[in-house]
Amino acid sequence: MDNEEEREIDLNSFEELFAFLDGLTPEQKAKLQSFVDLMRGHEIQTQEAEQRELVFYGEMNDGRRVKMLHFPREVLGSDGPVVLPSADEGILLGAVSYESLAMKRHDLTEEHGEDHWVMDNQWQFHMHELAVQLIEIEEESRCFDWNDLLA
Repeated sequence: MDNEEEREIDLNSFEELFAFLDGLTPEQKAKLQSFVDLMRGHEIQTQEAEQRELVFYGEMNDGRRVKMLHFPREVLGSDGPVVLPSADEGILLGAVSYESLAMKRHDLTEEHGEDHWVMDNQWQFHMHELAVQLIEIEEESRCFDWNDLLA
């Protein structure tokens, strides 16, 4: 199937976006441009890098698709999870620190020793918890107002 056939573009959304951007003051436009430049500097450069940093990709019971990556704590500024911008509206993209994952794996090893079945189940439960936390963070941030950021 051709990608152009699958993708529906809501032209009203683009018109609303452009109308919003046209209404910005020069100072707000400059602030937005610096924000975009900053975000551009933090993009993942290649598919290969993304695959190395993928923690999990799954679908929740409510149909949401969640993709979690890991990065060093110093890049994220916390252990996370944090919501990242996603190119696909159907995928909630997030990140968690590598250090927090390593510590969790260490803790599970300490708690359950050689019982790999229990360890794997606990690890899966932890991944589910991260996905739920990410969804909660995303839902709380839906009320985000660009005007507040640009003011």
